[in-house]
Amino acid sequence: MEEAKRLTNQELSASQIEEINAAFIACDLNHDGRIAPHELKRACKQLGIFLCKQEVDNIMKETDTSGNGYIELKEFTRIVGKQMIVTNYRNDELKKAFRRFDKDGDGAITKNEVRMVFRESGVELDDASLQELMDEADTNKDGVISFDEFVHAVCEKDWSGEI
Repeated sequence: MEEAKRLTNQELSASQIEEINAAFIACDLNHDGRIAPHELKRACKQLGIFLCKQEVDNIMKETDTSGNGYIELKEFTRIVGKQMIVTNYRNDELKKAFRRFDKDGDGAITKNEVRMVFRESGVELDDASLQELMDEADTNKDGVISFDEFVHAVCEKDWSGEI
């Protein structure tokens, strides 16, 4: 987690630390202050994540740095905290990218704003390509791209083409 903090210049908030503690308590089914492999598997199952023995073993191996066969709060915090820091950083970067497109700061990206950003980058989009891009990103079809639509388009859309 320390390396993630250093690389991203991000810290966990007090509420995120509380979330990590609550998640640990939820996973620690027998409340002995540590998570055994069977507790990890069961907690994941309750979340709809079905792990085979090898996957549980891999997670335990990666997380159990003390080598005692259990995940303790400090180990859990290190691994989950690292992921939260990376997520915080990713969200900050997405907000910066969105603001680059949202030239007037109104919280929505218009077709003209998309065109301007591409021009600034040395790319001239023809009307058909620009409309296709807008159609893909503007999922609610209101004519503009909201932040949520932007995140979906950038992070979740499969741009590799139809299979």
